[in-house]
Amino acid sequence: GVPMCYAILTLMVANVFLPGTELLVYNRLGKLMLFACLSSLFTAFIFVPSMLCVMGPLEIVRTKKRLALYLMIVVVLAAAVFLILWGTGVVLRWPSGDPIFGYDDDLWAAFIAHTPSSSTNTSDSSGRRFII
Repeated sequence: GVPMCYAILTLMVANVFLPGTELLVYNRLGKLMLFACLSSLFTAFIFVPSMLCVMGPLEIVRTKKRLALYLMIVVVLAAAVFLILWGTGVVLRWPSGDPIFGYDDDLWAAFIAHTPSSSTNTSDSSGRRFII
């Protein structure tokens, strides 16, 4: 709607000078942001309304049964995404850096490999221990 138009207009006015710069990073960034603005305008005002006219609902029916069905669909899709990510072994991290799904196997293996044991440790003249 209107807020989206103003946001895109502000972004386009702010980035209109970036494609004309000599620095390649700013040049490409400006072109990318202008393309993103134009494609989002096209999607929001041409593509989505036309798809809704062709495939959208004829009438909106709001019942508790339909709400429960939509909620169940959202929960099933979220569980499917969770299981796919968990099953593939992709290491997803929280902003703190900790893995979301248990331990990071590579990090854990590196920790185990560098854990001091009595047979491989030596020390230098200052008493600091290091691993061979």
